[in-house]
Amino acid sequence: MQQLKEITEAREASGTIEWRDIGNWPHGARAGNITGEWEDLRRAWLLTRRGQKPLAKGALQHGTKSYYSEEPLASLADWLFRFNQFLCGQPLADLLTAASDELKGVVVTPQYATFLNHYEANMAHARGRVYLDIYNSFFAVYGDFQQLTMRLGAGLPIDGDLEVSSAQFERTKMFYGNAFEALGTLADFLAFSNNVKMGRAWDTFEQLTASTYLKLDKSSRFTAFAATPGLAALCAEADNQLRNASHHGGIEIDAGGKVVSYRAGKGGQGDTNSMTYTEYLRKCIVLFVQIVSIHMVELVVCQPASKRDPA
Repeated sequence: MQQLKEITEAREASGTIEWRDIGNWPHGARAGNITGEWEDLRRAWLLTRRGQKPLAKGALQHGTKSYYSEEPLASLADWLFRFNQFLCGQPLADLLTAASDELKGVVVTPQYATFLNHYEANMAHARGRVYLDIYNSFFAVYGDFQQLTMRLGAGLPIDGDLEVSSAQFERTKMFYGNAFEALGTLADFLAFSNNVKMGRAWDTFEQLTASTYLKLDKSSRFTAFAATPGLAALCAEADNQLRNASHHGGIEIDAGGKVVSYRAGKGGQGDTNSMTYTEYLRKCIVLFVQIVSIHMVELVVCQPASKRDPA
């Protein structure tokens, strides 16, 4: 109870308990619990992807009635943005501000319009599936993530002795690896945007072509925009050794549920590394928020340009 009071007070002080007007998005009060809202949002998202417009519209109206009666939802993208603002709080706001500062003069150029034409025709729909899958994975183990997600969203520190639930470890141990794979897949949007920012065509890198870039290992795809701080921040949490162990289920937890360990190196043949389960969850959540931030950047870019967004 004391922790909940602390989180609420921190969110009120930072302004993240209300919607932050990022990217000129609507903002307003919110009601209801986050997991219940996710199930309703997920239904609307799935219906939209299936092209079931009347049912999707009904799901959106249900979302307004249940959670946003003071300011009706305008679209699925609107709902995703409001939901994520509340779920992720200040860390998401900081990442979006950094990305916006890098791209605000880029997205209005003719070169970027050319990229968005390619994006709409060849990237948007498939990316929506990647995003939906990682959201589903996150909420499937939200019981373990909830406490730290709330603290991070409120801008509160994560103390080393903070105890968290490890009830879903058999599922959370795979999350970091799967989320890393998703981040590596989704990073091409940032890389292509950065090409335009650097004065090149969207598919022209300093030394690579787009097709060559897409053949890189997921862990190598972040280098293309590493010199652009506001974009690099969206992929700052990307631990390749932990990714390998997590992706192959090679993480173990001690009998007390407090310390996780894994073998580094190719095939898990290196030294044994360890960290608290709390720290492992923190890294998972930060990685998830980075993925959410890329998703939200895409929504902010696509909506004004009337381009299909990644739903």
